[in-house]
Amino acid sequence: MADGPRGRELNQKCQAKGWNVEYTTWQENNSFSSKVIVNGKDFQSSRCSSAEEAEESAAQRALHYFFF
Repeated sequence: MADGPRGRELNQKCQAKGWNVEYTTWQENNSFSSKVIVNGKDFQSSRCSSAEEAEESAAQRALHYFFF
């Protein structure tokens, strides 16, 4: 679960709808990527300098898709 503000917002909004949120984060060379799956749809971050940044990026994409 992402601990940043976007991740917390996504988790709260999805929990209110009864949707599952699942994060996968990995490192390739010197960068991190993250994928979040919400309600069966997945959103992937760009390559980021930290795992937290990657999780926030993926959460932001999911937030925009479902809630904005």
